[in-house]
This record gives sequence, structure tokens and C-alpha cells, in this order.
Amino acid sequence: MSILSFVQAWQSPLALALLLVLPKLVRMVTQRPTQPAAISPPLSDTAKFLLAAHTIIYLKSLVFPPYDIFVHHGLPILASNKGLRASVVPEGVAEETLSPLLELLLTRLKMLDNRMLYARLGHQPLSECLWCTQPADYFLFALPGMLRPYIITGLFVGAVSWLCSSDGRRKEWRATVAWALVGGFVGEVGVKWGWDLAVADGDCAHLATTIHTLRALYLLALPLVYAFVPLSSSPSPSPQTILGQLKSVQQLSEFGSLTRLSILQSPVLLAGYAGAWGRQGATAERARGDRLVAVSVSEAGLLEGRLRREGRSLARRTWERLVQE
Repeated sequence: MSILSFVQAWQSPLALALLLVLPKLVRMVTQRPTQPAAISPPLSDTAKFLLAAHTIIYLKSLVFPPYDIFVHHGLPILASNKGLRASVVPEGVAEETLSPLLELLLTRLKMLDNRMLYARLGHQPLSECLWCTQPADYFLFALPGMLRPYIITGLFVGAVSWLCSSDGRRKEWRATVAWALVGGFVGEVGVKWGWDLAVADGDCAHLATTIHTLRALYLLALPLVYAFVPLSSSPSPSPQTILGQLKSVQQLSEFGSLTRLSILQSPVLLAGYAGAWGRQGATAERARGDRLVAVSVSEAGLLEGRLRREGRSLARRTWERLVQE
């Protein structure tokens, strides 16, 4: 509980420090000095607008956190019922004019167990749930509120991915972001359900307020990481891999040479090969003269000259890399 109390006490400076340090941390973690990162297309104006809107939403959530009676009025969790009511109800306001929901909340907070639930789940479940009587009821009522921020962030990331991101970024980061959202929600539910709150010196850690701050920082960073973290480049093949490929090509070339030599030495095979070659040439000529075939080949990028040039360029780059290494 000491870690949680520390985070609660210093949540505002920690939030500001994380916002300042986060870009540098992202650059340090993603830096790959041995190989350059893959070039990612720049973000469109739509993506920038979505990221700015998402950032503003969570910055506002950090600056104006949800209302908490004890935190807002500086009251310990063991404050007397009279002191709690005096802090919440303005002086001079008649009791009969109080909101029924506020009266219900003050009635529930007369019990220490309900105060601990308030510190665990926040203001909304105990002030708005009319049918809740057991702790499980309050948790069930609070689940949609816990899930809502993760759905909002998921929609923002999905919109950025669908409208503006490259295929490489979607393939590399979409599943990671989805699992990060699921893990964040499951972790929040687990902490709020299973964390053992203890009273010390008349007060306890306000778990809901602390988790709200951590969640806001986490969800604030997630779309920015998705949008700006460099894509990983494909690793260069090792010299052993290139040598193995060259050896396979050499063996294939030797096998082709032996096959041609065998055909030339056999009159029967030579005649059959010449006939097959002639038929293949005639078929190729008819295909070259067919306009539909030519258009399909061009759209598929299978033009003979282009394949020859690309193959020659690939062989040259592979050989230069092998010689350099």
C-alpha cells in the first residue's frame, strides 16, 4: 500500500513528469542503431485532429478528475458523520431541500464498509445506484464506467488506423494496442476487486482517484505510441543465409547444364525438346499478341523486361552486401 499511497500523494507531479519524459522514453526504447527504421508515411490532418482531440480529452480528465467527497473536502476516511455532512451540505441549506441521491449517499457513508467501497470504486456507484445493496452490486454497476475509457481510446486508435495509417503500422501495432487495452481493463478490474485497502492513521488510499490518474496517463500515451513509434525494418540476411542461397542457385544451375547436355547427346530427347520448344514459342507469341493478356500481365507487374531488371538488381544488391560484410 506504500507504493499506492506515494502515487496518490504525488500524482500531479508524476503526471506532469511523465508527459514531459514520455517522448524521450519512446525515442530511447525504439532507437535501433544497427539498422534504420522503416520509413512511415506522414500523418494526415485527420489523424492529427483525432490525436489532438483524444489528448485534450485525457488532459482535461487529468486536470479535472472525478469528484471525490473525501479528496475534494480534505477529509480522512474515518471522518465523523457529522463532519462529513457539514462539509458536503452548504451552511444554511435546509435538510429537506437536499437531493435524494445526496441524502442516499450520506446515509450509505455512515458505514465504514461503504466508505471503503467509495474509496475503491469512486463516487458514481454509491451515489447513483439505487438497487445496490452488496459489494458485488456496486462492482457490477461500476463495470460500464470502467470499460468506457478503454472503448473510447480503442475507437480513436481504430479511426486513426482505418483512415490514415499504413498497412505496415496496422499489421505491427494493431494487435498490440488491442491487447494493451484489454490488459489495462482487466488489470483495473482486478486491482479494484482484489486490492486490500487498509486504514492507517485514520485514512486509507483512495484507490479510485489513483487509478483514474494512472489510467488517464496510460490511455493518453497509447494512441501517441501507436501513431509515432517507428516501424521496425526487416533485418538484413546474414552472410551464412546468403551463401546458402548462392549455393542452392549454383547447384540448380549445374543441374540445368547437365540436363541440357543430356538432351543434346540424345537424338530422341533433342527432337522432343525442339518440338516442345516450338509449341511453347508459338503459344507465347499468341499470348503477346493478345491485348487482354498484355494488360493483365502489366497490372500484375510480371512484364518480362521488368522481372529481368528486378532480378538483376536484387542479385547485385545481395552480392554487394555479401562483399561488404
